[in-house]
Amino acid sequence: MGKNASKDRLPNIVFDITGKDINDIEEIIYSVKPLGYKVALVWVMGDIEQAITQNELRFRQVPKDLLIQIHWDVIKSLTEIATTRQLFDSIDDFYVILQTVFNLKDPEQKDKYINMPNVYKIESRNDIANFPDIIKDMVEHNRKTIISK
Repeated sequence: MGKNASKDRLPNIVFDITGKDINDIEEIIYSVKPLGYKVALVWVMGDIEQAITQNELRFRQVPKDLLIQIHWDVIKSLTEIATTRQLFDSIDDFYVILQTVFNLKDPEQKDKYINMPNVYKIESRNDIANFPDIIKDMVEHNRKTIISK
């Protein structure tokens, strides 16, 4: 325990999962909430095309079809979280971090988004998550790209 840590305070725990299975997320939430933990969901969202390119440059590669499937499953899971009131209400803080801004090879896209923040706190509106337009745009871009592959 660190010198500034309180004996009454719970230690931080990080679950680093893809989020491709909503059941995994629910299991973690419903396991730790009764113990007194707060739950912060942090979704790091990247561009599927950039993920494929980066994967091809790695020594240990994920098969392309698996990489695409995982991206698709994560989009479905997070859409379900965003639209399921009980699950969304179980999350104390929900953030989306944009890892990239679409296709960085296109200078017009880069210039358009370079000064925008890349961390967004997600709040609810009308019983569902209220995603900023840039996040909706990236989700839609990834959906269209995945469907076309």
